[in-house]
This record gives sequence, C-alpha cells and structure tokens, in this order.
Amino acid sequence: MRNHPAKNLHSAARRGFTLLELSVVMALMGLMMAVALVSLQGPYREARSKHAIERLAHYESQARRYALRTGKSFILEIDTEKSQLAMRSLRGSEAQLSPLYTESGLRIERALFATASGPQSLSKIPVSPRGRTPSYALKIHLVDGGDTWLLFAGVSGQMTRIENESDVRELLQQEITLSRVYPD
Repeated sequence: MRNHPAKNLHSAARRGFTLLELSVVMALMGLMMAVALVSLQGPYREARSKHAIERLAHYESQARRYALRTGKSFILEIDTEKSQLAMRSLRGSEAQLSPLYTESGLRIERALFATASGPQSLSKIPVSPRGRTPSYALKIHLVDGGDTWLLFAGVSGQMTRIENESDVRELLQQEITLSRVYPD
C-alpha cells in the first residue's frame, strides 16, 4: 500500500505549532516573567538595604579598631552630599582607612549626636584613642523609599535600628544624662 503524497504533506505540517499557538505561549511566558520580576523586587531591595547598613556598621567598627590599634584620636567625618564616611586625622589629612561610599542601597541624610547641650546635628564624630565616640545616630534613606535611624552607642559601638526620630532624640538625651552621672 502506497502513501498518498497529499496525506504526507498534511501530516508533516501538523507536526509543528501554528503561529497563533507560538504567540500565545510567548505571551504567557512574558506575563510570567513580568510577575516574577515584580515579586522579586521587594526582597532584592531589602537585601540591598540590609547589606548597605551592614557595611556602614562594619566601617564604624573598623574605625574604632583602628583607633585602638594606633592609639590615636581622629575624626569620623560624615558627608551627606556624597553620602560617605571618612576617617580624618585631627589635622585634616586622610587616615589609613579609605572612605566608605554608601552604595545605591542607602543615602545618609543627617546625623544627631549626644552633646552636653542636647542632641545636635553635626558632621564630625570624634573618635578617642580608646576607640570611643559620643553616641550618635544617622538618618538613612533606604532604596525602598523608607527612612530609618541607626543609633551607635558611644562606648560599645553597638548599632541599633530605630524608626522614630523622637525615640532617637530621647535615647541620646538619656545618654547625656548618664554621662553626667557616670563620667569616664
């Protein structure tokens, strides 16, 4: 029995997909990719912000260790325009630690310090030869659009994340009160 040539052409054409079927599949794949991309953006932004905050805390810790190791005082300078931290000697020259440029994960907006006259906005943090600083807080603008405060304890350097500026001011005021009661 011989195959008919017309039947062979019809069965060969039916082995593939039509243009309409391919278009529908491609549209569904594009839709699935868009949904996946949108759902992954939130965790990605959170991870970038968390990493940037960890780098900032690590730099602050390194600055304290540098002071302890060298036994020298210096300034930890905050530049809100460049969104960077840099160590400077008391004479203004660069210290050994290169500046920390915050990545696109966050932006340093301002700083508050515990001083004798109350919390104040300054841009230079003195670091003692013993690796101590006054307690201070940095207002950080995160990539996801939120703002948060990072409070650094003067003696220990421990960092705490705080959402409310009034809580930051209250804690800095308590630090001032405690430093009067228990001076170094």
